Amino acid sequence: MTDRLDSRYVLFEWVDGLLIATYHPDVRHIDRMMAEEIVQTRLKFQGDIEKVWLLIRASGPIEITWAAQEYFCSPDGIEGLAATAILTDKNPVLRQLAEWLLNVQQPGMPLRLYRDEVQARAWLLYKKTSIKKSIWIRDQKSKETP
Repeated sequence: MTDRLDSRYVLFEWVDGLLIATYHPDVRHIDRMMAEEIVQTRLKFQGDIEKVWLLIRASGPIEITWAAQEYFCSPDGIEGLAATAILTDKNPVLRQLAEWLLNVQQPGMPLRLYRDEVQARAWLLYKKTSIKKSIWIRDQKSKETP
């Protein structure tokens, strides 16, 4: 598996076991077709990995259409995601979208907003460790059950 993939809209890269998605600075608008392409590219990049912990970075304002927002929150849009942290420090539009996602769409995965990348990564790594630990405990209990 490669460590990075530079697609038309997003640079995907693996860093410390997390998937980092950095939107290109020239991306100022995302419609439904672009959203579908971004998700499909992510899924191809993550390959056989069932679930990933995603950090989204975007610089500057990005307009995201209603249809694209709905797709990003849909079961198809969140496929393969265990948790997502969105950096919103320099992007008020992205922060507004992320708050809307949390309050209106409520995607079927943990999602948090951060202004600080170190805190965002720490939360994702915590979520990743917690899930792996709970799976390990469940597996141990199933071995004990006759």
